Amino acid sequence: MLQRRDAPLLINPANETFEVKGFAVHFLVTGSQSNGSVAVFELSVPGSLRLPAPAHSHDHFEETVYGIEGTLTWTVQGNAIDVGPGQALCIPRGAVHRFDNNASADATSIGRTSAIAGHRMPGCRKLRNG
Repeated sequence: MLQRRDAPLLINPANETFEVKGFAVHFLVTGSQSNGSVAVFELSVPGSLRLPAPAHSHDHFEETVYGIEGTLTWTVQGNAIDVGPGQALCIPRGAVHRFDNNASADATSIGRTSAIAGHRMPGCRKLRNG
C-alpha cells in the first residue's frame, strides 16, 4: 500500500526491537512503512558475541551496514571484513554472510536493506522463537 504525500511523518515508525540470543535488532523503518523501498535497523552486539545462527543470504535485496561504535566482523562469501565506526559495507544480493563481535567492546551498527514491502527480517523471528 502506497503512503499518501499527506501521510503523517514519524520518527522511527517501526520502533520494534527483537532481542535475539544476546544481541538486539531495533527496527527503525520497515519496507511496509517506506512503500517497499527500504528497511533500516540498528544492531547492538555485546563484546565477544558470536552470532548464534548460521550464515545466510538474501536473494531479493542488498544489505548495507554502517559502523557506529565498536567493530563487527562481517564474513561475506568466506571473507572476513572488519567494519568499524564511519565505515560502510554493501553486501550484494545472494552473498552468504554473517557477523560476529570478535572484540571485547560492544558494537553498534546501522543496517539498511533495499526492502521488499513488509520486510522485517523473518530470520530474526525464527531465532527469537527458537
